[in-house]
Amino acid sequence: MTITLNLLPETERKLHERAAANGQTVEVFIRQVLEREVVDTGGLHTATVPGCSKPLDQLLEPVRREFEESGMTEEELVRFLTEVREEVRKERRVRKTP
Repeated sequence: MTITLNLLPETERKLHERAAANGQTVEVFIRQVLEREVVDTGGLHTATVPGCSKPLDQLLEPVRREFEESGMTEEELVRFLTEVREEVRKERRVRKTP
């Protein structure tokens, strides 16, 4: 299927930047974003958090938006979250030590 989109210049610029940051062509980047959003949701649109009436997908929307606006790559995000997790684990070990 071929789809034609009219994008604002700023949106097009950011799209090219994000694709390049991921080492992809714009076409591949767009296809992956669409497939992830439309096909590979893994049930997030309907999954809920215990004690919360909002679907998990809705709860995560602000986080996704902030990540996209940050310009951070997925690799950078994984690295950041791994570092934070390790810091939390170290703090917990220190608190458990008599």
